Amino acid sequence: MLSPASISVGSFPEADAHELTLMLPRTRHEEPILITDAAGEKIAVYLGQHKYSACVCGDSDGWKGLLVSGVSIELDEASLFDPDCDDAPLGAVVREGTSLNIIAKIRDNYGFDRPQRVGLVAGLPACRDRTSAGFRTWQVVLGEGEDKQVLFRVEIATAAARAAA
Repeated sequence: MLSPASISVGSFPEADAHELTLMLPRTRHEEPILITDAAGEKIAVYLGQHKYSACVCGDSDGWKGLLVSGVSIELDEASLFDPDCDDAPLGAVVREGTSLNIIAKIRDNYGFDRPQRVGLVAGLPACRDRTSAGFRTWQVVLGEGEDKQVLFRVEIATAAARAAA
C-alpha cells in the first residue's frame, strides 16, 4: 500500500525532476513509465504497451498517471551478464561508469528508433574504466527494509529461453 504523502497525480512536467519517478497507470489507456533526469534532461521510459521506448518529456502533459517519486532500482544478480560480450536486450539495465542505464529505443537525429543506453541513475560510485555489468531482471522499489514495496518488476528472457518457448 502507498502512503498518500508518497504520491501525487499528474503528467511528465509535474514529475520531480531530481528524483527517479514511477508513473503508474490509472486506466487501461495509460501505462507504467519511469521518469528520470539522470542524463541532464527529463526522459520518460515506457514499461507497458510501448515497452522500452524512451523520449524527452518536454512540456507534454498527454501522459498522466499516479506519480511515485523517490523510487529506486534493485538488480537481480542471478540475471547478470556482460554487455560487452552479449547483446544487451531492450529493457536490460547496465551499470557502468557512475551510472545505471536502461537499453531503450529512442529516436535518433535521422528519425529512427534505435536501441541506446538511457541514464536512469547518475552519481553512483565509479566502476573501473571500460567495465560494465548488465542485468536482465530488475525491479522498481519504494522505501527500504521492512517498509520496502516492489512497485514494478522487469524480467527479460534470454535468447535461449525465447528460442525454447
